[in-house]
Amino acid sequence: MSFTVIPNFDDIFPDEKKEDALSYLLKIPKDVMLKSIGFCNTYPLPDHQIFFNNKAVAKNVFVRVETFRKNLGKDKKIEIITPDSYLRLSEIVLSNIDQFTEEGDKESDPELNLFKAFLVLNFRIGAYNHKFDKEQSTESLIDFMILQGFQLNEIGSFGDIHSFIKLIHATIYKVESLLEFLSQKSFQQIKSRFIESFGVDSKQAFIFHMKFLFGSLLIAKINNQFIFAISNETSLSFLKNIAATDIIADEDFTELKKTPLYFLNGNSFSVVNFYFAVDLFYRSAKFRLKTIFEKSDIKIDNFLSYYGNEFSEKFLMKNLLDNIFSKKFYKKKTEYKAEEKNEPDYYVNYNNTVLLFENKDVLISKTVKAANDMESIESFLKERFLQSSKKGVGIKQLVNSIEFICKKTFKFDDTIQYDHKLEIFPILLVHDRVYEGTGINHKLNNWFKEELIVKKIHSNDKIKIHSLTLIDIDTLILWEKSIKDNFKLFKSLLSNHTQQLNERQKKIYSNPQYLLDYLQRILRPISDRKVTFKPDYHDFIKQFVDLNSR
Repeated sequence: MSFTVIPNFDDIFPDEKKEDALSYLLKIPKDVMLKSIGFCNTYPLPDHQIFFNNKAVAKNVFVRVETFRKNLGKDKKIEIITPDSYLRLSEIVLSNIDQFTEEGDKESDPELNLFKAFLVLNFRIGAYNHKFDKEQSTESLIDFMILQGFQLNEIGSFGDIHSFIKLIHATIYKVESLLEFLSQKSFQQIKSRFIESFGVDSKQAFIFHMKFLFGSLLIAKINNQFIFAISNETSLSFLKNIAATDIIADEDFTELKKTPLYFLNGNSFSVVNFYFAVDLFYRSAKFRLKTIFEKSDIKIDNFLSYYGNEFSEKFLMKNLLDNIFSKKFYKKKTEYKAEEKNEPDYYVNYNNTVLLFENKDVLISKTVKAANDMESIESFLKERFLQSSKKGVGIKQLVNSIEFICKKTFKFDDTIQYDHKLEIFPILLVHDRVYEGTGINHKLNNWFKEELIVKKIHSNDKIKIHSLTLIDIDTLILWEKSIKDNFKLFKSLLSNHTQQLNERQKKIYSNPQYLLDYLQRILRPISDRKVTFKPDYHDFIKQFVDLNSR
């Protein structure tokens, strides 16, 4: 079985005294360092064999890395530059910009200093790799794969253009929905201040410049570039408003998320992180709105809870699912009055197949993301998706609904035919791509099955209870037109996913490669499964056609 090992400074330079990352970076000329911000957005990331122009330095490092590799075993792969260490390096540079000099240290090699800085920053990830090496088992391997996905999914998939297109498409949809929500709630002043916080004075200008940026980012990413130029003067001003200047370092990259671009000169920008640049317009919107509401005359107790209930669930989710299941022959939740006890957030019944949805727009604390261990992540997931300090949530709510259906006391749907075959698909709808990381669905499904056992609920000749499907709203937005009123297709996607989720381990999987392939199948999120259709990007492309004419 082949694993990637991320070495730190002491692994490659055990004979040298280690300095902190900033010390190495300050030896690099300021202009060179600033132009390097964004360099690691390219794919594939450079390894130690193509990192250096100086042949003597390249040879020395190659020997050091190969010596380290031989001590690990022949089945190990080496990765020097990681997405996490790259972002931390960018954060260090931008938060200490005034300390850099134009010449740097002329006596040292700038590429070697950059290489050493990356090695110093790898210590967080390396610590977990060493823990896994000491506890090799199927469960520790699953936890390792979950942990990697949990950390990296927020940063984004550097080499996958389709995931970036998906993010842009879903972000435009959600931003437009948010602006419509603010209008319908008569929050016109809030809406105006939200738009003005981006340095523009109208919704039309805001949408135009947002799409103009997304188009520029998409072109840069397709061409594997990280620097792009803007010729439109008003867009140039707009982007300068969201470009990084002097920031403060933070364990969760908070400042980089607020200013995900770096203004180089003239009309040129460097992308700190492509996904953060798109996230700025929706993923960070709730925090902008929270600040705006707090400064307004409109008083809302616990704004984030209000946002999750009134917008994420009762507006965004409901409108999306109502459109996907638009025909009159569906039995579904249509009115959003005060929810009765044990009422699902959304449900659909068609031909005695019931889809039960629980909507979870759940924030992840920076301490959990920075913890770098499964215990913290599991504790967080249980609190938010299984059992909070006050009540059962998410999974337990779904199990309660299933129990009522099995006992024929589910009062929210009088069309269920209990004398016919009945299928139930429990679905957790999440709003953060972090949860679409490898293995999260697997872990939540295990808790779901445990709750069914506690309640003594099981499938029988009349009722088939499928495993838990976790799906993010961006995936539903991307699939919307393809699955619209095609219940059979959506059901087949759910069935295929849960079937692979529940695949049992066989004896043949004692072969390391077979085991890894098996684990990748059961841990893969539904968004990463093969689908029988291709999302229609025609409407997506149309949104950018008229941008250059303005």
